[in-house]
Amino acid sequence: MAYDKRGVVRQVFGVPGLVSAFFFVIGAVFAGVAWFVWGSAQEFATTGIDTMGRIETRWESQRDCTDSDSNVTRTCTEFNVGYSYEVAGKTWHDSATTDYDTYANLGAGAAIKLRYLPGDPGDSVTSFDAGRVDASGGLGVVALVCGGLGGLFVVMGGVGLVWVIRTARGRVWLREAGTERGAVVLAREETNVRVNDRMQWRIRWRDDAGALGHSRGQALEGLPEVGARIVVYADPDRKRAAVWEGDSGTR
Repeated sequence: MAYDKRGVVRQVFGVPGLVSAFFFVIGAVFAGVAWFVWGSAQEFATTGIDTMGRIETRWESQRDCTDSDSNVTRTCTEFNVGYSYEVAGKTWHDSATTDYDTYANLGAGAAIKLRYLPGDPGDSVTSFDAGRVDASGGLGVVALVCGGLGGLFVVMGGVGLVWVIRTARGRVWLREAGTERGAVVLAREETNVRVNDRMQWRIRWRDDAGALGHSRGQALEGLPEVGARIVVYADPDRKRAAVWEGDSGTR
């Protein structure tokens, strides 16, 4: 079976590289949102003006949400509250979501304290309390959460990309500078990894020098049968594991 040799870039754009890049991009998006929200939080905290408002309406809405521990998607309820307030003789209307207990204890006409921006009176934040309002209306907490998630995803994606690039460079180096050997496939075995809901498999081999090795995971149909002769590339200095030619090439 002949394989077309792939360079580092083509290998990086495989499934592991794309998944790592996806995490990195998602992290960057979260970080951007955190930066924007943090700026708004600081603006409310430093220039916001406090005033009183009145509850006008309350309504519930549903959205899809995912449990962090089970990754199961279910329907979640959001509790929304609409309110009004006056600035310089003009009535403004805004709304926000809150927790169930706060939602249940707010009635139409109830007084709440809120904070608005002098340059944009229609933009406001509130803690739905008659006696106090958080300086940033909770936006600071949102920014910290988004920033934390963004940092986590960026690190995960960055580490993944570094690993994928180093692994791809190692395969290419072995292919070009390693010792080419024949080998026999001893087994095809299932891994614990799924990609696009497809279980990944790998082969185990023994090369002609007696050394054992195994391939990376991939779809079963891309692997040679047990007993087939294959080509592997071994490190002359024995510092790294040998690689199968199919791990750095395509049919």
